[in-house]
Amino acid sequence: MKFLAGVVLVLAALACASAYETDGDVLVLGGSDYEAAVKEHEFLLAEFYAPWCGHCKHLAPEYSKAATLLKDQANLKLAKIDATVHSELASSLKVSGYPTLFFYVNGVKREYDGPRDAAGIVNWLKKKTGPATTTITSEADLTKLKGSNDGVALFYGAEGSDATKLYTSLAQNSDETSFGLTHDAAVAAKFNLPLNHLLIVKDFGTKRDTLDLSTATAETAEEFILASLTPLVIPFNEKNSRKIFGSGVKRHLIVFTDGDTASASELAWMEDVASTYKGEFLFVTIPCSRSNILQFFDYSKCPAAVIFVMEGEKKYKYDKESYSADEVKDFVQRFLDGKLKTAIKSEEPHPDDMAHPVKVIKALSFQEQVIDSGKEALIEFYAPWCGHCKALTPKWEELGNKFKNVNDVIIGKVDGTLNTIDFPGVDVKGFPTILWFPKNAKAAVKYEGGRDVTEFVNFIKSHTSFSFDIDAATKEDL
Repeated sequence: MKFLAGVVLVLAALACASAYETDGDVLVLGGSDYEAAVKEHEFLLAEFYAPWCGHCKHLAPEYSKAATLLKDQANLKLAKIDATVHSELASSLKVSGYPTLFFYVNGVKREYDGPRDAAGIVNWLKKKTGPATTTITSEADLTKLKGSNDGVALFYGAEGSDATKLYTSLAQNSDETSFGLTHDAAVAAKFNLPLNHLLIVKDFGTKRDTLDLSTATAETAEEFILASLTPLVIPFNEKNSRKIFGSGVKRHLIVFTDGDTASASELAWMEDVASTYKGEFLFVTIPCSRSNILQFFDYSKCPAAVIFVMEGEKKYKYDKESYSADEVKDFVQRFLDGKLKTAIKSEEPHPDDMAHPVKVIKALSFQEQVIDSGKEALIEFYAPWCGHCKALTPKWEELGNKFKNVNDVIIGKVDGTLNTIDFPGVDVKGFPTILWFPKNAKAAVKYEGGRDVTEFVNFIKSHTSFSFDIDAATKEDL
């Protein structure tokens, strides 16, 4: 009887361990059951979210759909954790933004860096939890593998051949593309696919692209797949964002469209321009309804176009009201010839900007007040909504007061949401960013130290071209 009672207790414990709260096919975790779920499932994708987070709200339906598509995979589960409720758990895992997703394999954690749409999540997880390739025996198999993706890869090769090994490696290293494989000549014939060839079947452009993997390298094959699966004109959305920002092409020609997608007439001239500069630019369309992006480029209405260089976030605005292939090509060529000026976003300078211990720097006055001043400057680029910036403010004010009597050093601040400064080394990708400008600077130097006033002072002492007594300067006000 004791043995039977023990078995009952064990079974009850197992039942409790599996009885997680669910929202559809997503586990709802928090506190102690988080660790239990990590231990119980061979594969677990866990999302930490905040109810107020816009990105989390956008992800929610895609995440739920992915969980449903994968619900029959018993060893894999998707879970979500409200980080505002389970803040101690989130803090212990160093969750610093939302959504943050972790992928566990037998309890070993890595940060999820895959797509944020349902098809992409499913494809990423299948790659990580099963074979990298799927055996294809018919067109129906390939259609099923493709699913809702824009394209799918298929390869025909002999088992164990170098080309087949290369293809398998490509499949293992790709998170976004589904890879089919056949060793059967009869199946390959259905797709008109020669031996050792990779085929991309897609919904746009040429519809089919092939590459002989027996003469390709991993690098050329990866470039081929990326180029083949990147449309000439890419609509900006969550699904395409990784394709856009992960393409390796850092110059984007962006056109804002009145509709959610480009019209047939718009698409015609866009593809004409895009084909001319393929490889040099990505041609991206964004609907005007994305007002936050429109405002980022300092536009208030459509149509509008801009060349955006990701390195340094430089913007070159299209300067005509009409749009045609020839006119836009002329615009692009003037950019390539160095005949366009960057678009500068700036607050209007004010006479009192330099009257404070912490100088207020605007883009339009930056050259005069900093570079041509003959002084050296430590400048904070901040955003008014940034919590880390708000925490830094009292320390930055203290630093400004310490240096207000050191005439050759400027302690300044720039509202990075309202001012874009085009100067070498000014690459503000987050807030706060702190940059040092030496006397007659040719380029800015990024400050990488701590956020304590003493550390700021020591940095300035070690980087200035002159010596000073900060204690004596501070005492002048006493």
